[in-house]
Amino acid sequence: LVFDEQSGFLIKSELVRQFEKKQVVQEDFFSDFRDISGFKRPVKLQSFRNGKKILDAELIEVRYFEKLDPSVFKP
Repeated sequence: LVFDEQSGFLIKSELVRQFEKKQVVQEDFFSDFRDISGFKRPVKLQSFRNGKKILDAELIEVRYFEKLDPSVFKP
C-alpha cells in the first residue's frame, strides 16, 4: 500500500494474485479525490496486471443508505 504523504490517502495498492492459473502483479492507482457527501473518495481508478492496463474507471455517482435495518446483518 502506498499513501500520499500530505493527505494520507491511499493512492496505490499492489498485490500478487492468481489470474488464469498464473501469478500476476496487480497494481491499482487511485486519484482525483473529491468530497462526496462528507467523505473524501477517489473518483478515478486505473488497474494494471503485469504492467498492462486492464481498467480505467471514473466514479460518476455515489448514493449512501440513510439507515439499514439490523436484519441485514443477521447471518
